[in-house]
Amino acid sequence: MADIQNFSTFSLLTIFKISSKIKLYFILDGIFYPVEIKKKSNPDSRDIKPFKALDSIGLNRGQGAVICLAEETLPINADATVIPAGYL
Repeated sequence: MADIQNFSTFSLLTIFKISSKIKLYFILDGIFYPVEIKKKSNPDSRDIKPFKALDSIGLNRGQGAVICLAEETLPINADATVIPAGYL
């Protein structure tokens, strides 16, 4: 079982510590939407591996996102999308 500590909650945004990494999850209607933040411009499926931690502890996981230095929105796979930091 993953080591999870809830650091803080701000309305729909919850910050968790999972296996010594800080992750962001938006929670809406009991579904966790994971967000990863990367400094690179070409994230791949290795960057969303931590999202599976939600599955392993029995939480409902929705579509994930990787915020990064990419120039356009692209799907990583059926479970996650690249979102350029410039869009925020």
